[in-house]
Amino acid sequence: MFDDTKFKMIDTKHERDLIHYVWTRFVTLTGKVNLEVDLHISKNIPYTIETLVIKFNRGIDQIKLGLDILIELEMIKLTEDNIYRVKKNKKVKKNKKKEQNIDAIDEDVEDIRIVCFYDGDEERPLGVGERVVQKWSF
Repeated sequence: MFDDTKFKMIDTKHERDLIHYVWTRFVTLTGKVNLEVDLHISKNIPYTIETLVIKFNRGIDQIKLGLDILIELEMIKLTEDNIYRVKKNKKVKKNKKKEQNIDAIDEDVEDIRIVCFYDGDEERPLGVGERVVQKWSF
Protein backbone atom coordinates (compact mmCIF):
# COMPACT_ATOMS: atom_id res chain seq x y z
CA MET A 1 0.00 0.00 0.00
CA PHE A 2 2.75 2.47 0.92
CA ASP A 3 4.60 1.87 -2.36
CA ASP A 4 1.82 3.74 -4.18
CA THR A 5 2.69 7.04 -5.91
CA LYS A 6 0.09 8.96 -3.90
CA PHE A 7 1.66 7.81 -0.65
CA LYS A 8 5.05 8.88 -1.94
CA MET A 9 3.56 12.30 -2.67
CA ILE A 10 2.22 12.42 0.88
CA ASP A 11 5.70 11.54 2.18
CA THR A 12 7.06 14.77 0.67
CA LYS A 13 4.74 16.86 2.85
CA HIS A 14 5.71 18.20 6.26
CA GLU A 15 2.48 16.78 7.82
CA ARG A 16 2.98 13.28 6.34
CA ASP A 17 2.57 11.45 9.66
CA LEU A 18 -0.74 13.15 10.32
CA ILE A 19 -1.99 12.44 6.78
CA HIS A 20 -1.01 8.76 6.99
CA TYR A 21 -2.73 8.56 10.38
CA VAL A 22 -5.93 10.15 9.06
CA TRP A 23 -5.91 7.84 6.00
CA THR A 24 -5.37 4.68 8.05
CA ARG A 25 -8.06 5.57 10.58
CA PHE A 26 -10.40 6.62 7.77
CA VAL A 27 -10.07 3.29 5.95
CA THR A 28 -10.44 1.37 9.22
CA LEU A 29 -13.62 3.25 10.14
CA THR A 30 -15.21 2.68 6.73
CA GLY A 31 -15.03 -1.06 7.33
CA LYS A 32 -16.58 -0.91 10.81
CA VAL A 33 -20.16 -0.17 9.75
CA ASN A 34 -19.81 -2.25 6.56
CA LEU A 35 -21.32 0.29 4.18
CA GLU A 36 -18.48 -0.51 1.79
CA VAL A 37 -16.76 2.84 1.16
CA ASP A 38 -18.87 5.38 3.09
CA LEU A 39 -17.77 6.66 6.49
CA HIS A 40 -20.59 6.25 9.03
CA ILE A 41 -20.83 6.11 12.83
CA SER A 42 -23.84 3.84 12.43
CA LYS A 43 -25.96 2.74 9.49
CA ASN A 44 -27.80 6.08 9.30
CA ILE A 45 -25.35 8.56 10.89
CA PRO A 46 -22.39 9.72 8.78
CA TYR A 47 -19.20 11.07 10.35
CA THR A 48 -18.66 14.83 10.23
CA ILE A 49 -15.43 16.76 10.73
CA GLU A 50 -16.49 17.40 14.33
CA THR A 51 -17.07 13.71 15.06
CA LEU A 52 -13.78 12.80 13.34
CA VAL A 53 -12.00 15.31 15.62
CA ILE A 54 -13.38 13.43 18.62
CA LYS A 55 -12.71 9.97 17.15
CA PHE A 56 -9.14 10.73 16.02
CA ASN A 57 -8.33 12.85 19.10
CA ARG A 58 -6.80 15.58 16.91
CA GLY A 59 -7.54 19.27 16.38
CA ILE A 60 -10.07 20.41 13.81
CA ASP A 61 -7.36 22.14 11.74
CA GLN A 62 -5.34 18.92 11.59
CA ILE A 63 -8.33 16.84 10.49
CA LYS A 64 -9.33 19.41 7.86
CA LEU A 65 -5.75 19.48 6.55
CA GLY A 66 -5.58 15.69 6.34
CA LEU A 67 -8.96 15.42 4.62
CA ASP A 68 -8.16 18.26 2.20
CA ILE A 69 -4.95 16.58 1.07
CA LEU A 70 -6.64 13.18 0.72
CA ILE A 71 -9.43 14.81 -1.32
CA GLU A 72 -6.84 16.65 -3.43
CA LEU A 73 -5.09 13.32 -4.14
CA GLU A 74 -8.49 11.76 -5.00
CA MET A 75 -8.19 9.14 -2.29
CA ILE A 76 -11.43 10.22 -0.63
CA LYS A 77 -14.29 12.43 -1.66
CA LEU A 78 -17.12 14.31 -0.02
CA THR A 79 -20.44 13.38 -1.62
CA GLU A 80 -23.33 15.75 -2.29
CA ASP A 81 -24.94 14.34 0.88
CA ASN A 82 -21.83 15.41 2.89
CA ILE A 83 -20.69 11.83 3.39
CA TYR A 84 -16.98 11.08 3.24
CA ARG A 85 -16.21 8.18 0.91
CA VAL A 86 -13.06 6.22 0.12
CA LYS A 87 -12.50 6.26 -3.62
CA LYS A 88 -11.89 2.79 -5.00
CA ASN A 89 -8.94 2.38 -7.27
CA LYS A 90 -8.87 0.10 -10.30
CA LYS A 91 -6.87 -2.60 -8.48
CA VAL A 92 -9.52 -2.89 -5.76
CA LYS A 93 -12.30 -3.15 -8.33
CA LYS A 94 -10.35 -5.76 -10.32
CA ASN A 95 -9.63 -7.85 -7.19
CA LYS A 96 -13.27 -7.66 -6.10
CA LYS A 97 -14.37 -8.89 -9.55
CA LYS A 98 -11.92 -11.81 -9.29
CA GLU A 99 -13.32 -12.68 -5.84
CA GLN A 100 -16.86 -12.67 -7.22
CA ASN A 101 -15.79 -14.96 -10.08
CA ILE A 102 -14.15 -17.37 -7.62
CA ASP A 103 -17.29 -17.34 -5.44
CA ALA A 104 -19.41 -18.16 -8.50
CA ILE A 105 -17.11 -21.08 -9.36
CA ASP A 106 -17.31 -22.33 -5.76
CA GLU A 107 -21.12 -22.22 -5.90
CA ASP A 108 -21.09 -24.19 -9.16
CA VAL A 109 -18.80 -26.82 -7.65
CA GLU A 110 -21.04 -27.19 -4.61
CA ASP A 111 -24.04 -27.80 -6.86
CA ILE A 112 -22.43 -30.85 -8.48
CA ARG A 113 -23.34 -34.19 -6.93
CA ILE A 114 -20.82 -36.93 -7.56
CA VAL A 115 -22.30 -40.30 -8.52
CA CYS A 116 -20.43 -43.61 -8.68
CA PHE A 117 -21.79 -46.76 -10.28
CA TYR A 118 -20.53 -50.23 -9.45
CA ASP A 119 -20.43 -53.07 -11.93
CA GLY A 120 -23.78 -54.75 -11.88
CA ASP A 121 -25.57 -51.64 -10.61
CA GLU A 122 -28.46 -50.59 -12.70
CA GLU A 123 -27.51 -47.23 -14.19
CA ARG A 124 -30.17 -44.63 -13.78
CA PRO A 125 -30.54 -41.29 -15.52
CA LEU A 126 -28.49 -38.59 -13.82
CA GLY A 127 -30.28 -35.87 -11.90
CA VAL A 128 -29.68 -32.14 -12.19
CA GLY A 129 -26.15 -31.28 -11.12
CA GLU A 130 -25.03 -34.92 -10.96
CA ARG A 131 -21.91 -36.15 -12.70
CA VAL A 132 -20.52 -39.67 -13.07
CA VAL A 133 -17.00 -39.70 -11.79
CA GLN A 134 -16.11 -43.39 -11.76
CA LYS A 135 -17.54 -46.71 -12.81
CA TRP A 136 -16.18 -49.43 -10.59
CA SER A 137 -15.83 -53.07 -11.46
CA PHE A 138 -14.69 -55.84 -9.15
